[in-house]
Amino acid sequence: ILPLFSRKPNDITTTPPKSHTRTALSTIPPSHIITTSTAPHFRIILNKFCAVENQVLLISIAPRFQTEPLDADELAVVGTVLRRLGKEQIAFYNCGKESGASQPHKHVQVVALGEAAFGGLYPGRVERREDGGLTHHPDVPYTHFIAHPPPKATGKQLHHLFAALLAATKRALGNPEMPHYNFLMTTEWMVMVPRTRGECDGVGVNSLGMMGVLWLGDDEQLEVWKGIGFDEFLGRVGVRKI
Repeated sequence: ILPLFSRKPNDITTTPPKSHTRTALSTIPPSHIITTSTAPHFRIILNKFCAVENQVLLISIAPRFQTEPLDADELAVVGTVLRRLGKEQIAFYNCGKESGASQPHKHVQVVALGEAAFGGLYPGRVERREDGGLTHHPDVPYTHFIAHPPPKATGKQLHHLFAALLAATKRALGNPEMPHYNFLMTTEWMVMVPRTRGECDGVGVNSLGMMGVLWLGDDEQLEVWKGIGFDEFLGRVGVRKI
């Protein structure tokens, strides 16, 4: 339970903005910036609404939107950050309103989960396919797609896998022009989860929530999860497996 999350601003809308306006992430005080060495792609800043220590945000320097896919250059930066920060780091990108995103300015979050939580994430328990194709975990109740990048993958290699994940996600959602999804990445695996709803009974869930890591604002939100049931909740906000 993280009471700070109940005060977290939500500036994203269900339709893409026609122009880039000032938001909580588009104007960053210089004191909050860790580095701009990843320019011209991202600034790296400390997350004001952090759940764990040293949680960082990769903020797009250009006026980009949270409804856009990640490109090869951005994925290259994410891969470099993950390798440099070390073990048990995970990056995640909430794309679109129904993904649980709260800010319209394009950003990727990076967090260290700790050995127990990180080791329990289901994509890490799925074997790599020898042909490099996409796979999934058979026991997860909602549709998702997993890819395994090569060691020290380049931005081009990461983007090739990202594009395959996105194509599969679009098909699962009926090929919408603007799909909503959660994307998570470590140095070992990538996973994308198609999303149909950003919340259930007033309680939102983002990328980590779809992995079973819940960051909730209060006890009432926890009771909603308990009342609905974990698998049922995730099935309602994702695409149920047939």
